[in-house]
Amino acid sequence: LVEPCVLAGSAEGDTVLDPFAGSGTVGVVALRHQRNFVGIELNPEYAEMARGPIEDAAPLLNSVKRTPSSSAPTPETEK
Repeated sequence: LVEPCVLAGSAEGDTVLDPFAGSGTVGVVALRHQRNFVGIELNPEYAEMARGPIEDAAPLLNSVKRTPSSSAPTPETEK
């Protein structure tokens, strides 16, 4: 569903920003079409869920880094 949008809105080598990364679908599409990807997700569960598919899309060319937001709930603060 997002593939036409990524292809229409970017060229190879561009960086695609998804401020609501969710399960990482935009990241997977971007990487499969030789785009860079930056995703932002406040929900740590969704961020962790997106990690696998994004890393699998281009395992040798990407790294996934999780940077906790100071305002986002963490498992420790949710208890």
